[in-house]
Amino acid sequence: LGFGLGLWAWAWAWASAGGGAMARPTLLSVLVALLLLLSSSSSAPFQIGVADVTVRLPTSVKAGEPVYSPAFKFNQTLWRLQLFPKGAPGYAARHGYWSCYLERVGGEDAAGDAAGVAKCRVYSAEAAGFRSRASSDAGAGDEISFDIALRRPGKGSSGGGGGGETDPHYFCSAHSFGGPTGAAAKGALIFGRQSALDGQSEVFLRARLGPPGLRLDTYDAIVGAPPPLAGVNPAQGLPALLQAAGEAAMRPVQALQRAIAKARRGLGPRPRGLRNLCNTCYMNSVLQGLYAVPTFREALLEPGSAAAASLGADTGADADEDVGIEGGGANVATPKFSNAFRALRDTFFDMSGRAPTPLPGEQFARRSGGGGGGKGRSVDPTPLARRLGIDARVQQDAQEFVRLLVEAMGRGSAVDLGQLFAGQMRTTIRAPEAGFEKHRLEAFKDVSLDVRGMSSLGKALEAYTSVDVLDGDNKYRVTDKGYFRAERFSRFLTLPPVLQIHLKRFAFDPKTFGMAKVTDRLAFPKRLDMAPYLADGAEAPEGTDYELQSVVIHVGGVDSGHYYAFVRAPAAAADVDEEEEEEDRWFRVDDEDVRPVTLEDVQREAFGGGGGGGAGGRFKWTTPTAYLLQYTRLDRGGDADESN
Repeated sequence: LGFGLGLWAWAWAWASAGGGAMARPTLLSVLVALLLLLSSSSSAPFQIGVADVTVRLPTSVKAGEPVYSPAFKFNQTLWRLQLFPKGAPGYAARHGYWSCYLERVGGEDAAGDAAGVAKCRVYSAEAAGFRSRASSDAGAGDEISFDIALRRPGKGSSGGGGGGETDPHYFCSAHSFGGPTGAAAKGALIFGRQSALDGQSEVFLRARLGPPGLRLDTYDAIVGAPPPLAGVNPAQGLPALLQAAGEAAMRPVQALQRAIAKARRGLGPRPRGLRNLCNTCYMNSVLQGLYAVPTFREALLEPGSAAAASLGADTGADADEDVGIEGGGANVATPKFSNAFRALRDTFFDMSGRAPTPLPGEQFARRSGGGGGGKGRSVDPTPLARRLGIDARVQQDAQEFVRLLVEAMGRGSAVDLGQLFAGQMRTTIRAPEAGFEKHRLEAFKDVSLDVRGMSSLGKALEAYTSVDVLDGDNKYRVTDKGYFRAERFSRFLTLPPVLQIHLKRFAFDPKTFGMAKVTDRLAFPKRLDMAPYLADGAEAPEGTDYELQSVVIHVGGVDSGHYYAFVRAPAAAADVDEEEEEEDRWFRVDDEDVRPVTLEDVQREAFGGGGGGGAGGRFKWTTPTAYLLQYTRLDRGGDADESN
């Protein structure tokens, strides 16, 4: 319309005037056209549909057998929830989980307005200011974002999961249902424990659907969080949940305005999910933990920055070596940055949502194939996995992966990010009767601590640095003097900027004469002081206080399992309301599923504890437990380095 009117105004000016006299009318016509064009292209409101459904649970349902909710209509398309009360075929069915998916049934012409089809409650919001993609960018009209949450327990339940388990919930920022690359159903293979459904004849769920690219906090800002996410603890029992479920979906006007304002500000740094390529949850969890470290992220994205200045590395003979983690792959393109460095940098740019910048010494920002982009809030790490020679079908150990990744990034690169994790231990052997003392220095990039028999991280560190007495048949041989009673112990000589702690969650089980998962409870603090574990005479000019930055969780057994992560994002000053306290925000990142949690949620889910001290609790392999802890050093003022 604007273009047409502008063209008409220009034609009128041409017909009514000529030469210089025509300049003013023509300029006016251009201004009119631009104003009309801008007004016509202003962002249109988008809609979010909310469907509360009840799913009947047959008593005779078997593993791998689905049941369905009534169909509901949103955006001229029919949808329904698909549940596997005894688990979807494979992993969930074998290990005691139930599964839940959103399924596209068909277009309006597939079923029309057939009886039994419910319509979603629809909420509208102005698109301006929200981080979402317009419908025209979605390609197929069936691409949406959505979330599924347990609305309230079914009849006969006294509050659901319990046992410290988080409420069943799944969020997806974008999926093309039935498109060329999308499946007709998308959801959570592991949605909750099957035991939570025992004795129930029905389950109540809430599905929220919207345009692709929306975030979970935007959903909450517009329609309000579902009851399980609104601060109601299932342990409070059924009355509290019923009361929350009966509240109006729309929040009070003032609270809604504040929530929308937060959503428009972007709520500060927030992780983007990573797609699981098959069995790459271990890689996704490690990458989220590394991305959460501001110094690591800045040095990788901007190798010429101050954060990278102290991380220089020798790029001599190793510059032309292949740096694939599992072998294979091409030689590095320059003697300054390895393939692994370039590939991870591309992926981090995708995770940050920023456009890539040139590396030092290069004129243009060229992608090495390490970042695959992504729809909405999720990133495709396929190119990175290929660059690193990773077989997506093979599950790997998260600790081994982070070691190999850091090593690969340092070889042949001008910036050695491995130095951020590098510290030094001093092992001392002392035999007073022989007047003998010996010291050995060892470099480390992570610390492996025993879990069995330890109730806290402090006790595990005490055991790690305790004195081991060599006596009896195990006396120490002093050259030219014989065997003597001796003491052996290891202490920290230097501490790294980023302290990575590996918890030994796998140990020999005397009942089975094999390795088994150790789920003993091990508590860890938000703040950690490493001063008690320093060697005599050790200096720590940068300080000994650390703050928890990320946690990698493992759920499963020795031969199979799943990884996800909790990461901390600092609250920006602009993200805090006047009546709110400024505090860090935590996120649970499970592949593509990213949702905010509290530190208490992290600790409740990560500490472990399978019920009792016997093998029945210790080796209850389905218990989620912290596997990797990542602490960042605080500066002398008491704040972690949170430069962005």
